Amino acid sequence: MDQREVILAIGAFAQRAGVAPSALRYYERLGLLPPAERRNGRRVYRSSELERIAFIRLCHDGGFTLAEIRRLLAGKKGFGRAEMILARQKIRELERRFEETQRAKELLEHALACPSPDLLTCPNFQSSLRNYLPAIP
Repeated sequence: MDQREVILAIGAFAQRAGVAPSALRYYERLGLLPPAERRNGRRVYRSSELERIAFIRLCHDGGFTLAEIRRLLAGKKGFGRAEMILARQKIRELERRFEETQRAKELLEHALACPSPDLLTCPNFQSSLRNYLPAIP
């Protein structure tokens, strides 16, 4: 065991990982986390597993489902072909989400600066809103 490695009870580990203890138990059931060691009947985790939780949270925030994250974690030596395809799909999805978020931010910034007494009658804001609607064939 690495000298810097610390054994943490489930509550302390969950707190350091930024998740609820129930999430850790759930991740174990799904196979995202290896089963915790037991000491005196209580779950304990090695501090080195914190990076695994960070990876799970990062992927989840990036739009991966827990099943997809399990697939990513299953690759022992990096991503295989299927995982690379999945990662590229998520990159495209994240880019679309980023563009949507950027448009929403611009609309909100315009709304904050708009001199019009009624935002929905502001021609610039109306134009932006129309661009936000899906095209009708």
